[in-house]
Amino acid sequence: MREVAERRDCVTSRGHRAVLRFCIAAILSVIGVTALSMIGVTAWWRASPDSEGILIVVPSGFEGPFEIVLCRVSGAEPQRVNGKVRFDIPPSGRLYINDISAFSSYQSYAFERPDGRPCGVEHLGTLLGSEEVVPGKESRGSTSHDRTSIMFRTIK
Repeated sequence: MREVAERRDCVTSRGHRAVLRFCIAAILSVIGVTALSMIGVTAWWRASPDSEGILIVVPSGFEGPFEIVLCRVSGAEPQRVNGKVRFDIPPSGRLYINDISAFSSYQSYAFERPDGRPCGVEHLGTLLGSEEVVPGKESRGSTSHDRTSIMFRTIK
């Protein structure tokens, strides 16, 4: 009889230990997910452009369509000026940049001429860059691929 009672206590304590391990694992999981989330939000906040938005400078006298194109190899580095990410459109109307992340979050846009006067601009859309998944047969489009183009047009 005594062996049965000891065996029952042993099984019960094993069950309690298993429940205790499960609770500890669950608590550590919640703490880990919370910590990782906080790290992710902090990294995103530091990497994202300042809340003051994006400034796009259109050349004097330029009229018509222009675009900002992602080209990681030979594109220019986006510049920060007075808290804004600044893009200076060249006279050709096509600016190649190596990082398009400023456009991935919701930002306010300001369009100016080099002398600071506002410039009326219409956003025409975004053309996704693509990469071949199956050579010659299948490609996948994404804003993270080279040749992604953000298109605009000046308006009067």
